[in-house]
Amino acid sequence: MIISYICARTVSEIRDFTLQVIQNPLIFTTNGFFDLDYTLMRNVLGTITTFLIILIQVGNVVRPVLIENSTLSTNNYTDN
Repeated sequence: MIISYICARTVSEIRDFTLQVIQNPLIFTTNGFFDLDYTLMRNVLGTITTFLIILIQVGNVVRPVLIENSTLSTNNYTDN
């Protein structure tokens, strides 16, 4: 009988807590500027990924080396 009462009370407390969390969600903010939630994390991760992809694509471009006082440009290759 005691075990049944404790289980019923525990279930009731869990139900009340769940209802409270649904009605009053917990939100972390940075002094009211923006919310710290999963959408912020997703946006930051997307921005970093986009930046890295652009950096990798631009980083493989061969830049020509200009010789002073000349119109000749070279790509750092030596002719033998």
